[in-house]
Amino acid sequence: MTKKEKELEQLIDKLCAGRDPEYKDFIKNMILSMVEGDKWEKLSKVNELTEKLKKKEE
Repeated sequence: MTKKEKELEQLIDKLCAGRDPEYKDFIKNMILSMVEGDKWEKLSKVNELTEKLKKKEE
């Protein structure tokens, strides 16, 4: 794991303190998705994931 990956993990740990592992994975995937490729397409996928999580909670 590179230094930047470790820093990202630490940041995500702070942001997700007290949340379940699924939430942490979601946040990590969202951040990584926005870094790679077509950001607008990725943001659309993030929105889809958010909607699925909302439905799951209901």
